[in-house]
This record gives sequence, C-alpha cells and structure tokens, in this order.
Amino acid sequence: YQFSGYDPQPGGFTDTVLEFDRREFSGPEQPDLRLLRYGFLDPDRLGLDRVTGDGSFEWVMNYPTAGGPGFVAEQPNLIRDAYLTRYNASGDCGREFEGIPSSAYARVEYSYQRLSEYLVELLE
Repeated sequence: YQFSGYDPQPGGFTDTVLEFDRREFSGPEQPDLRLLRYGFLDPDRLGLDRVTGDGSFEWVMNYPTAGGPGFVAEQPNLIRDAYLTRYNASGDCGREFEGIPSSAYARVEYSYQRLSEYLVELLE
C-alpha cells in the first residue's frame, strides 16, 4: 500500500505491505484474516521521551493459539496483544510471525466481551 500525508517520507519507510500470516493450520484458524503487521508514519511522536528514529512505526500483532487461553473458537482471529515498534521494512512475503518483539514503544492487551453479556451486566 502507499502511505501519504508526510513529505518527504523517511528513506527507510519503504516496501509498505499489510503482512498476513500464511502458515498452514489444522484447526479453525483462518490465516488470511490474521494481520501480523503494518507500518505508518507519525513524525509528531518523535517529541516524546524515549522515542527515537525517523517517525516511522509499525503495529505487530499476536494471536492466541488454538485451544489456548483467550482463544474463541467462533472467532479464532481475535488479536491477543499488539506492540508498537520502530518500522522495519518488510522481508519476504509469507514469512512466519517472529514472536514478541525484543523492544517496543507500547503494548496493547486486548480483551473481548459479547455485546449481549455487556448489556446484561448493565441491567444487573
């Protein structure tokens, strides 16, 4: 994909792709729906403490394993957690997910609840 809105763009912000998990699964996972990473530019964040680089970042997503904690069989592609990291130009298409990043600016842990459960809780 092409990213616009910042000109000039950093020299290292190249080869932008939406990278999906292409592994073969034996269970209910649907690899074509598991986004692993995507990059974006936000030079305004360079003013924050401990943020270095050229203003290019990427979100790196992790998913629960089938049958593991947080796995929902009816919705197998719910994100478990995501890491905001420095942008790294993508490698070969179809590579397997690398795991948890060794460094990150932020980590987001996801939790999910069915709307019906939420509404019942409000009524109680």
